[in-house]
Amino acid sequence: MSNQIQISKTLDALSISTFVDIGKQIDDNGDPAVAEIYYKRAIRAAEIIFGVYHGEVGLMLNLLAEFYRRDGRLSDAQETEDRIAEIVSVYQYDQQV
Repeated sequence: MSNQIQISKTLDALSISTFVDIGKQIDDNGDPAVAEIYYKRAIRAAEIIFGVYHGEVGLMLNLLAEFYRRDGRLSDAQETEDRIAEIVSVYQYDQQV
C-alpha cells in the first residue's frame, strides 16, 4: 500500500472518530437529535471508506444502537441491531472464503 493511500485511510479514520466524539459530546449535553446526525455521519463515512459490510461499519452501528436504547427508541435499536447481524454474517462469510 502506498504512503499516500495509507495517509488517506488514516485521515478518513480520524474523520469517523471526530464524528463519533462530537456526537457523544452533543448527546452528553442533552441534544440527542443533533447527536444522532453525527453518529449517522460516522456510519456513512465508514461505509464509504471501508465498504457497507465492513466490521468498522458494524462498530459505528453498535454505537447508534446503544444511543437509541438510551433514548428509549427500542424499535430503532432493534432495526440497527438487525443490520449489525447482517454485517457480521457477511463479514464472517468473507473471512472463511
